[in-house]
Amino acid sequence: PITFTALNPEQSSSETAETDTDNTGVTTLETRGKWGGLIINGKAPITGGTDMVEGLTNVPYGGTDPADDSGVLQYVRVWHGGAVVGANNEINGVTFGGVGSGTVVDHCEVAFNKDDGFEFFGGTVNVKYLSVLFVGDDAFDTDEGYQGKGQFLFAMVGNQGNHGTEMDSKYENLPRSHPQFYGMTIIGGGAANTDEGALMRLREGTGGKFGNLVLAHAPTGKAGIEHKQCSTELTTQDMTAVADATDLNGYLYISPNNVIDATPAFKQDECDGATDALTQYVSGAPGFAAVSSSMLDYSDMTANSFSPLPSTNGVTMCSGTVDDPTTIDDSFFSAATCRGAFASSSDNWLASWSWLACKGVLIGGTCSGIAAAPFAALMDTLETLGGDLTASKTLSASTSYLLTSQLFVKNGVTLSIPAGTTIYAIPPAADSTEAP
Repeated sequence: PITFTALNPEQSSSETAETDTDNTGVTTLETRGKWGGLIINGKAPITGGTDMVEGLTNVPYGGTDPADDSGVLQYVRVWHGGAVVGANNEINGVTFGGVGSGTVVDHCEVAFNKDDGFEFFGGTVNVKYLSVLFVGDDAFDTDEGYQGKGQFLFAMVGNQGNHGTEMDSKYENLPRSHPQFYGMTIIGGGAANTDEGALMRLREGTGGKFGNLVLAHAPTGKAGIEHKQCSTELTTQDMTAVADATDLNGYLYISPNNVIDATPAFKQDECDGATDALTQYVSGAPGFAAVSSSMLDYSDMTANSFSPLPSTNGVTMCSGTVDDPTTIDDSFFSAATCRGAFASSSDNWLASWSWLACKGVLIGGTCSGIAAAPFAALMDTLETLGGDLTASKTLSASTSYLLTSQLFVKNGVTLSIPAGTTIYAIPPAADSTEAP
């Protein structure tokens, strides 16, 4: 994989260290917010036409080309980010601003980010095999008319996260957000997370299609799906009630086949006439291979103890009616025999590259491990990165890169990063208002 991380991700400081109290006392958590993150701007439609990235000037996104191509992002890990990119603005692990469907995104992970994991501001980009671990806010965030597809999405909220998804729109403004997410597993922080909200929050008139969901380990009294601030969208659990399945501005569909282990399963607020619209789901604890209430935060995991895959006897995940999203789009969606982020009990797509595998806690993980000290991983050949990239450039896996300031890949320029490359960001000074 390609890795973006901080040079000293586990070094505590007064600016970035966080603590967590458990049964053994105070534990220093791996630090979040040690550098910025990835921001990808495209020219696909967003609500309002164009917009600007928070905290930056002259960095617009959005346009009129749904098929816009921003390149390829495959097997990319973004760890320990979320520092301020501008005054009073933290950023997400990976931000997609008006990114089009010509862009390829799969097998990417955000871990230990201070803000959201993946955020989609409008656009039509389709994503597959995404993992979000222990971020400080929401795992997946959509807004400003995002109308892309996603499949095989995994999130662990942890003890300090907020929602698995926060999905917004702009009420009556078009395009209406309409994420089409099938095959998603969200594992909440459980009773230890007293600040976390619902596992999924849908609001501001967002539309969408959501099927093959597995939502588990919600905090005490928090909903599986919170639906609030409705607009003119049709809310339904009957796909036949949707007159035109291509009308992405018209409706919100939530499959009755989703597995929700939360009380209440649904919570609706500010949704006139939709009080009873969401009632159908599969109740019961999902049959995870190895996930218990003692494994919900990374500081509680032990070696080779954790697996979010469906077990062979996980009847609520792999039996009954499993949605077939290929009927919506067989050119992107894949058929699955189980609900959730893993298509089957053997589909361990996290096994060789996720933080869970590299930390040695994932059953069946094969990663060689995370370097114990940052300088032990640096190669003899070093190169610094930063500023405006005005000519195409290809990095090398045999070189260690130090991101010393914000790096802008300008319009018309290609940055190529081969497999196995690691980019280390230098954490900002305590009085800095910008992070690389």
